[in-house]
Amino acid sequence: MIAFGVSRWPQLVAAALLASLLALALAVTARPLPAGAAEANTWAGITVSGSSGAYTGTVAMPANFPVTTFTSTSRQATVPTGASTWQAASTPVGAAFGSSLNRPYLNLRPAADNASSPAVTTYTFATPTPSQGWAFVLGDIDADQVTLSATGANGAAVLVSALGFQGSFNYCHRSGGPSCDSANRNDLPVWTVNGNSGLLIGNSTATDSEGAAAWFRPTESLTSITMSFQQRSGLPVYQTWFAAKSFAVSGVVTLDGTPLPGSVVTVRDENDQVVGTATADSVGAWSLPALMASGPYRAEVAAPSGIAELAPREFSLVGADAAGVDFPFVTPPPPAAVDDSDTTTQGAAISVDLGANDSAGSADFPLVISSMKLALPSGAASGTVLAADGRTLTIPGEGQFVLSAAGVVQFTPEPAFSGAASVVPYSVTDARGATASSTLVITVTPVTPVALPNDLATQRGVATTATLLNNDAPGLPSVPLVPSSVTLQLPVSPPPGSTVSADGKILTIAGEGTYTVLASGSVDYQPDPDFTGTATTVPYTVADANGTLATSTLTVVVSALPVPIASPNEISIRQGVPFTGNPLGNDVPSSPSASFVPSSMTLVLPAGAPAGSTISDDGRTLTIAGEGVYVVNPATGDITFTPDPSFTGDATPIDYTIADTTGESATAAIIVTVIPVTPTAAPDSATTRQGQPVGLTPLDNDVAGNPAVALVPATLRLQLPPDGPAGSSLSADGTSLTIPGEGSYVVDSSGGVVFSPELAFTGEATAVPYSVTDANGTVAASVIAITVGAVVPVAASDAAGTLQAVPVVVDTVGNDLPGDDTAPLDATTVRLALPTGAPAGTVLASDGRTLTIPGAGVFTVGAATGSVTFTPDKTFTGAVSVVPYSISDANGTTASAEISVSVEPVTPAANADEVATASGTPVVIDLLANDLAGGPSAALDPTTVTLQAPAVAGAELSDDGITLTIPGVGVFTLDPSTGRVTFVPAAGFSGRTPDVPYTVADANGTTAASVLFVQVAEPEQTPIPTPTPTPTPTPGGSAPSIPGPSGTAGSSLAATGSDPAPGVMIALALIALGLVGSLQRRRRLQAQPRPDSSRS
Repeated sequence: MIAFGVSRWPQLVAAALLASLLALALAVTARPLPAGAAEANTWAGITVSGSSGAYTGTVAMPANFPVTTFTSTSRQATVPTGASTWQAASTPVGAAFGSSLNRPYLNLRPAADNASSPAVTTYTFATPTPSQGWAFVLGDIDADQVTLSATGANGAAVLVSALGFQGSFNYCHRSGGPSCDSANRNDLPVWTVNGNSGLLIGNSTATDSEGAAAWFRPTESLTSITMSFQQRSGLPVYQTWFAAKSFAVSGVVTLDGTPLPGSVVTVRDENDQVVGTATADSVGAWSLPALMASGPYRAEVAAPSGIAELAPREFSLVGADAAGVDFPFVTPPPPAAVDDSDTTTQGAAISVDLGANDSAGSADFPLVISSMKLALPSGAASGTVLAADGRTLTIPGEGQFVLSAAGVVQFTPEPAFSGAASVVPYSVTDARGATASSTLVITVTPVTPVALPNDLATQRGVATTATLLNNDAPGLPSVPLVPSSVTLQLPVSPPPGSTVSADGKILTIAGEGTYTVLASGSVDYQPDPDFTGTATTVPYTVADANGTLATSTLTVVVSALPVPIASPNEISIRQGVPFTGNPLGNDVPSSPSASFVPSSMTLVLPAGAPAGSTISDDGRTLTIAGEGVYVVNPATGDITFTPDPSFTGDATPIDYTIADTTGESATAAIIVTVIPVTPTAAPDSATTRQGQPVGLTPLDNDVAGNPAVALVPATLRLQLPPDGPAGSSLSADGTSLTIPGEGSYVVDSSGGVVFSPELAFTGEATAVPYSVTDANGTVAASVIAITVGAVVPVAASDAAGTLQAVPVVVDTVGNDLPGDDTAPLDATTVRLALPTGAPAGTVLASDGRTLTIPGAGVFTVGAATGSVTFTPDKTFTGAVSVVPYSISDANGTTASAEISVSVEPVTPAANADEVATASGTPVVIDLLANDLAGGPSAALDPTTVTLQAPAVAGAELSDDGITLTIPGVGVFTLDPSTGRVTFVPAAGFSGRTPDVPYTVADANGTTAASVLFVQVAEPEQTPIPTPTPTPTPTPGGSAPSIPGPSGTAGSSLAATGSDPAPGVMIALALIALGLVGSLQRRRRLQAQPRPDSSRS
């Protein structure tokens, strides 16, 4: 604006001159571009076409910057080359991107030269821009303004802060810059942000000038920038520059260190846009020489066939080239196959997971289990067949291998095969086609059945049946004997004329009889009518399910007379388990019409029976010493054998005799085998807390050898540990064991064990052996291991404070914690210890409950509560030495902490005492009335008041300190019992006495000092007869009333007798002087001209 009352023609001339200069600037755009003054790889090239209000153009940034176009509603658009306007290297943007001298920029104007016709220019980026590495400059923003906004990578408006405003500057005022701004204003535009838009506005006066600029470095990816240029005054023109930096990226592509020429590397920017591709040369090197100075970038290359992919390489070009962006591909190692072996039993199929112990060479190329194939074994038997798909292999005489897609091979052996099968090769391939080979070996364990000899008795001409398989056994329950497989064979030297059928089912022994095999595997024997005696022993065979043969014999005795026949009986029983059986099952009475009489059965004491063996008179109870007892039940003929609990093995064979209803008898043997029953005891362990008993039942995890032979809890006994601590003791009955330093073990009648640890013991106790016996008396042994967890109390340090000479009680136990509720803290165990660096003379009582620290005080422990009372010495203040203390729990485990006590001083205060009295009138001063004790615990002691002589000539204090005489002033007399002082002024003395020092002590002996003084009034001018006053105590700090001149008591000041007239005259003179000054000022104001109301 132009000020009122000043001629406007200079401003009008300046405006016209500025317009001419601007026109000249626009005309300069037609000049050719001087050669080589700017960095060609930083400042953008710009083209423009179209006409007023409808301009379009391009901005060609270096490197991989997106294709940029713009539209503008500007009234005028040109592309000068910077010959007269440029960004020098000394400008902020020039420092970052180099000088723009001789590089083009876009010159625009508003739609019309008024404030309401802005020109809108929109720059559109074909793909989102980098979020860094580029900039734009707006210049000549002096009397005008520009509004900016932008859209982000998703097309939505972004905060204008994303444009990255860097600052304002004036390019006319930079060294090496253009000569401009003739008015030398050095204008700087102002940037204001309002959410999604920003306003760049020129100088506040809207005065046209030159060189005002601002620059921006966007910090987000953008898809457009919109600039709305608007005139404020003057000739509106604004300029726009774009600049970007670029750097190079390079690397190599190799496989196992060897170049991979021809590999194509693809580079993507932060917006996942492909910004370049490069092909590796003959040495595997690749590069892109010019990419925007941004990041992060991502380079990726496809892996060669059969090679693991490499992760994309991230790199940044923000401030420099990026080298070493390499892709070192590596050929993975081959897969590994490990030999497999397993064992099965004859005739039992088995499955083996071939791939379970095989491994891939690289996790990137796992094994393809479905690729597994079998191969023909080396030296395979004739007739071996491998299926075309390699999954089925049949080896004659051995079996068949079948491989599943899951890599599990099932081998089904031929029933008769046993031994090591042929070594079968197999192979497996990984995902890249590499193959590993290995082998499979299956061993087939033979399953062998057992056949035992059979004895049979019959009478002459009487057929009988032998159940051959009753005493035969398969090699495994899973491979049973096959009854239909029983066949008979001719004896080695049969009687002439003996024959056997082709199928071995019928055997005829000449002169003895015929044997026929039944479907059940039993054999019928039909003796020849005239044959008696022992028939020729007949061999037979039986096969199991695998076809494995067992061979044994059958011998038949044919009695000549009709007598009963008793056959031997063999039984097997468990140790300690009674057995009851009837031996008559395989016996034959003398005739079909006869039957056995059970009550006739008796036992026979064997010859050579162990010493001590006996038989009952009735022959029904036989005791074999050390083996057991046989008892006959006469009602049934059952025999019960009760073995001695400790007996195992083959019992002595015994005989029994039985008669049939014909009265004939037969004798046969009973052979018993007792199989051992062995209990098992397992180790036992338990844990407990320190000082806490723990119980355990060792038999809970012990196992009887047979349910019928239970463990006997009452037999549990402890033993001394073989390497136990010295002094360990075991009771005679083995039920109580004490291990010094650890604890004691006690066994109860139920077999339970209780361990009671010693209170101080923690950790792993010595393992204790124990034994238990089953009902047979067989012993099993194991050990008991106990772990005792420590219970550790925690003592917390205590701090307390008190006043000088005041005892304080510290609850030491209150904040201490037991390690466990089972071991509470024992307050009676609190003990003190000598502090570190204790003063000389510190004494700790032998019981640890009293500690005396010279000059500080005494600590005393309450025997029942554990609380500690500290009684400080009267004169002690400050921090007491830190006192250690300890406390134990019920286990005796000790915790330690510290007690800290601080004693605050109790300091009395003595205040100055001021009293007044009339001339010649004694006065009593109660010195302590205005003095204060430091606290209720230390009252002031009146008897400790002492006076001191002031530093006044002639002042004299009596030897007993009671009387202080000051010549010409008076006498101060101390009452030593009350601390009061009586002052008797000297005759004729008036005024203030000298300060008299005094001290007083409290109950602790701490002293306070102050002074007293007396104001003695002058003698009265007109004496009034009055009786001599009786001295009365006067509290310090107050004075008695002194009669005034009128004789009225209570006046605080005496009459001076002065004349007030001079003061009044002075006051009147001052008033007159003020009036004169006021009149003079009024005249000056009237003499001044009045303001012109027409001027502002």
